[in-house]
This record gives sequence, structure tokens and C-alpha cells, in this order.
Amino acid sequence: MNNNRVINFILISIVIINVFLGFVNPAYAFDNEQINELFTQNKCVNCDFSQHNFSAKPLNFNNVQSLNLNNANIQKCECYQSNFSNLSLNNANLSNSNLIQANLSNTDATKINLSNCKLNKANLNHAEMSQGNFSNSDLSSANLSGVQFYHANMKKANLSKANLTQSYLKEVNLYGANLAYADLSKSILYSGKKTTNLRSVNLKNANLSDADLTGVDLSKSILVQANLTNTNLNKASLTKADLDKANLTNANLTNSNLKNSTFSNALLVNANLSNANLKKANLRGANITGAIFDNANLKGAIMPDGSIHE
Repeated sequence: MNNNRVINFILISIVIINVFLGFVNPAYAFDNEQINELFTQNKCVNCDFSQHNFSAKPLNFNNVQSLNLNNANIQKCECYQSNFSNLSLNNANLSNSNLIQANLSNTDATKINLSNCKLNKANLNHAEMSQGNFSNSDLSSANLSGVQFYHANMKKANLSKANLTQSYLKEVNLYGANLAYADLSKSILYSGKKTTNLRSVNLKNANLSDADLTGVDLSKSILVQANLTNTNLNKASLTKADLDKANLTNANLTNSNLKNSTFSNALLVNANLSNANLKKANLRGANITGAIFDNANLKGAIMPDGSIHE
């Protein structure tokens, strides 16, 4: 009998403690209120949803202010034209989301996962997105001006017609990306300890004027009719790259590797190609007025007049 009373006392005590904790835990209750407000009113001022799982839920952040979504799981978010501007999204997972025309300007989003997302015409102006994952995402016609993309993964992303002016792309992986007609003027892409990877990238008609591409790997890339005026390509690799009709006026190509590349009908006016490797390069029809070829390797190269350099 005494044993039963002891057991009952313990069970009742556990229940009372749990009830008491539930009532005095304002954070728990407050979180539930915030979530309800977010889902019912699409707004929640000064909310903190760090590490909360919103996976596959239809969210709309149009009226949200000061929201902390660090480490949140928001995969498959239907966030068309949503406003994330100035929010904290560090380590957040928004992969496979619809973010067409969404506003992510000035967001703090280091290591954000935006892989396989639809970001057509989205605004990411001056966002901090270093080490983010944008692989296989569609960022066509997006505003990416001034964005910090340091060490980001943008492999096979669609960046056609995107505005990347003055963006920071040091050590970014852009392998196989589509940058046709993109504006990368005054952007920084130079390699650091790790090479910035633009291998096999489509840069047709892209604007790379005044950009810093020091040490960048552009081998096998398409740069047909690209604007590379005043561009720094010192020590860059452009082996087997296609620069047909590209404008490289005043470009710095010193110490670059241009082996087997095509410069047919390109403008190389006043370009500096000192110490460059142009072995078997195609310069047929190129304008090399004022170009500097000091110590360049032109063995087997096709010259502008069609002759082969010995």
C-alpha cells in the first residue's frame, strides 16, 4: 500500500512540474504565438525562428520585419515576390524554393543554401552571401550588384542577363555556369589561395570591363563578343577559350595562358600580352594595333594576316 502511495506521489509530482514549466516558459509560448502570427498574418516583427523547420510550408514573408531565420529549414518555400530584405539568413536552407522576383537585398546570409532555386529577376543587391550554395539555380536577370559571393558554389547556375556589377566573386566556383549577356563590370573575380573557377562558362556578350580576373581559370569558356576592355587578366588561364570578336582593348593579359585559344576578329588594341603563352592561338583577323607581345610565345599561332608564326 505504501509503495502505491509513493508511486502515485511521484507521478503527480511529475505532472505538476511539467504543467508548471509549461506555464512559466514564456519563450515556448511566445514562439508559438510568433509562428501563428507568421502563418495567419504573414508578418512577425522582431521574430527569432533560428533553427526552426518550415520545410515545404507555403510561406510569404512580404510583411515580415527584423526576422531572424538563421539555420532555418525553409526548403520548397513558395516565396514569389516575397520580401526578405535586411533579414538574417545565415546557414538557412531554402533549396528548391520559388523566389522569383523576391527581395533579398542587404540580407546577412553567409552559407545560405539556395541550390536548385528559381531566383529569376530577384533582388540580392549588396547581400552578404559568402560561401553560399547557388548550384543549378536560375538567377537570370537578377540584381546581384555589390553582392559578397566569396567562395560561393555557383556551379551550373543560370546567370544570363544578371547584373553583377561591383560584385565580389573571389574563389567562386562558376564551372559550367551561364553568364551570357551578364554585366560583370568592375566586379572582383581574382583568385586567392584557391583559383576562381570559370571553366566552360558561357560569357557570350558579357560585360567584364574593368573587372579584376587575375589568376582566374577561364579555360574552354565562351567569350564571344564579350567586353573585356581594361580588364585585368594577369596570369589567367584561357586555354581553348573562344574570344571571337571580343573586345580586349587595353586589357592586361601579361603572363596569361592563351594556348589554343581563339581571338579571331577580336580587338586587342593596346592590349598587353607580355610573357603570354599564345602557342597555336588563332588571331586571324584580330586588330593588334599597339598591342605588346614582349617575350610572348607565338609558336604555331595563326597571325592576323593568316600566316603561321614559326
